Amino acid sequence: MPVSTFAAIDVGSNEVSMKIFQIEKKNNIKQLTHIRHIMELGSDTYASGYISNYLINELCDVLNGFTKVMADFGVTAYSAYSTSSIREAANRHFLLDRIRVRTNLDVNMLGNAEQRYLLFQAIAINEPDFNDIINKGALVVEVGSGSSQATCFSGGLMQVSQNLRLGSIRINEFLGNLERTTDSYNDLLAEYIEGDIYTSYTNHFHEYTINTILAVGEGIRTLQKYINSYYPDKSMLSSDEMNDVYKTLYTHSINELAHITETSEEQAHLILPTAMIYKKIMDINHAHFIKFNSTDLCDGMVAEYAILKHKIKPSRDFSQDIISASKKLAYRYSSNIKHTAHVEKIAQKIFDGMKKISGLSERDLLLLRVAIILHDCGAFVNFQEVSENSYDIIRSSEIIGLSSRESTIIANIVRHHTYNFPPYSDMEGGLSEEDYIKTAKLTALFRICNDLDTSKKQKLSHIKISLKNDKLIINAESFMDLALEQAYFNQSTGFFEQTFGIKPVLKQRRISNV
Repeated sequence: MPVSTFAAIDVGSNEVSMKIFQIEKKNNIKQLTHIRHIMELGSDTYASGYISNYLINELCDVLNGFTKVMADFGVTAYSAYSTSSIREAANRHFLLDRIRVRTNLDVNMLGNAEQRYLLFQAIAINEPDFNDIINKGALVVEVGSGSSQATCFSGGLMQVSQNLRLGSIRINEFLGNLERTTDSYNDLLAEYIEGDIYTSYTNHFHEYTINTILAVGEGIRTLQKYINSYYPDKSMLSSDEMNDVYKTLYTHSINELAHITETSEEQAHLILPTAMIYKKIMDINHAHFIKFNSTDLCDGMVAEYAILKHKIKPSRDFSQDIISASKKLAYRYSSNIKHTAHVEKIAQKIFDGMKKISGLSERDLLLLRVAIILHDCGAFVNFQEVSENSYDIIRSSEIIGLSSRESTIIANIVRHHTYNFPPYSDMEGGLSEEDYIKTAKLTALFRICNDLDTSKKQKLSHIKISLKNDKLIINAESFMDLALEQAYFNQSTGFFEQTFGIKPVLKQRRISNV
């Protein structure tokens, strides 16, 4: 296998960084260089909502420098992503266009869920104890410059993830003006941070046993340096050790912190809010340990590239995490779990029976399963517009592992499963024509699967699927009357036949109720 040289560029809130990797053979990724330029793009965004021309010009100069380094290393492929600092800036589209024109680099905006998924793929590869940690109960916490993300794993599966608008730069920008006017800035800082963390705990995490906080991302780099000045080369601390280190932060001036961590005073100023967020999360969730892992978004980019190019094998299949998180979301909105589980089983049978003619992949089956799991969440709001309400819930929720495009497909499946399917020109969400066709196919499948449990009584069993000429034969056993299911099923067969070119037929094998 030929050697690939790949560049990963992260336009972050607090720094612009690039790592260049050499991918030599399967499961062998070697970092060649790591370049960082401290640049607080987030300060502009979080304070004014815009990124200034001065910073845009500086960013373009930095990226032009990166392209020269890429040429020196013979880079054959690259990814460049921006996160919240640009995503939340009102002038983001003009900024990205100027980067493209002046540097010839395409920088893409990452959604929050997509950003975390990239990071998780790399953590699963780089953290040797990952599976053991999440099996025992863990919160994977990334404290960034603009926000923090806490993702709960229990029993080895992802359960729930929550984004907190608590980032080191955002906090400094918000509270900085109060530092001179308050008697105790540290108490104010603690009060501000604790409120959001406690709310997340009571709403999302309180039912889980959290043994370990797995601290990840670029935000911990300076904090780790400080911790290692007390505990050299130690990546895991007990709650007592973390508490002892935390207390020492109050004994140092910003100048001293900068000297200890070999960084600027501006960066040293971020150590306390970063440490405080981790400490509060650890205490409120009653975690016993905190482990630091320096895996960052650049590592996630190279992992994504290497996996897509089949140069390495993923260390973890996140499909079950996506299903687990979807079920947790459905439970929160009091969905009918028995109904959705039954429809899921029917969908699996029909999907498998149509593999040769559907043109759909296993990933598409995952999207269909998530749509089924979440389709009646909207009933929690009201029964008048369940599909519309479910659509809104899906669009406003984040399931790590699903791209924004995939979430849009799922939301549209749910939205149109009981109405006439719209023409492409009327479809919302900015889907491509290819994705429009995919959405139509999955909606057609969803409709007939859901119709087969219209009564929500799980009447069908021992379902068998066969293709015969231009018909999809669905054979199933039941001792109950299927008149209601048959009526709804017949209404959906026309759209299914229009989409796939075959007509679904339901055949009941009557059995005795014994």
